[in-house]
Amino acid sequence: MAKVNPGKDFENDFKQSAEKHMFTYRLRDPAASFGNNDGNENGLRFSWRNMCDFIAYSYPVCMLIECKSKAKASIPFTAIKSRATDTRVEQMAKESEMHKGLFAFVIINWRDQKNKTIAVPANLIVSFINSCGADFGLNRKSIPFAWTVEHGIEIESRLKKIHYGYDTGRFVDGLKGLP
Repeated sequence: MAKVNPGKDFENDFKQSAEKHMFTYRLRDPAASFGNNDGNENGLRFSWRNMCDFIAYSYPVCMLIECKSKAKASIPFTAIKSRATDTRVEQMAKESEMHKGLFAFVIINWRDQKNKTIAVPANLIVSFINSCGADFGLNRKSIPFAWTVEHGIEIESRLKKIHYGYDTGRFVDGLKGLP
């Protein structure tokens, strides 16, 4: 049996924990490609681009959730956005700003930081990338763990036997009073 990568393990553990407190729907990952494989760039490539990994709902809160799992003390911008014109997190942030009761989070599981799991609002991630990127002369290429702790919401976790469980109930309850 093939080993699941740590990112997929985190997504599965988070979904199983969340199902106790909210409705969750895991959006399907994009399929591979179709086209000629001769190295020619003219081949067709089909790939659905979801704006996030999950849609979650617990009255009156609806969330767009992108999960990331990192083993290092920072997460590269490239793990969050692939091109300047195509960023899932920007799309999540725009949607959450347009709809009352819709929240967008990048939930980062920091494996080498005692499995700390931090939910950072998508709009703060976008602002950080835009203000610290090479366009502003700062040449930063990643988001540090300490910044996510300062600007995010910690989701408590506990090790069961092999996998982790996450206190998504407390996390959602904290959002219910927000505008």
